[in-house]
Amino acid sequence: MVRPRFTAEDAAYHREPFGSAAALRAAIAVYEVGYGKRALSEPPVLAQINRVPTLILYGPEDEVVTRHFPARMAIAFPNHAGPFEIAGAGHFISWEQPDALHDHLRAFFRAQLG
Repeated sequence: MVRPRFTAEDAAYHREPFGSAAALRAAIAVYEVGYGKRALSEPPVLAQINRVPTLILYGPEDEVVTRHFPARMAIAFPNHAGPFEIAGAGHFISWEQPDALHDHLRAFFRAQLG
């Protein structure tokens, strides 16, 4: 499968939030914790139960989160819809499959509003 490529403009948009050394360091710390290279400063929120209605979406081509992500989210958010796998998506569902994302969001909010 050919994955969508970011244009130079797209890449600049995604780089902007990491423009300072502190912001970049904070972003990298998330991955360091995930790979056991950095200690947690507090208990992870995902280890706690959150009863907020939650839509769980997952891109099967995600190379950042593990394949256990959907099951972990379903436990952390017991009042959930899904998990739904968004075919052809990786870590950037909103960028890679915006129509599928919007369809799921509309259905989820429609169900929440009754």
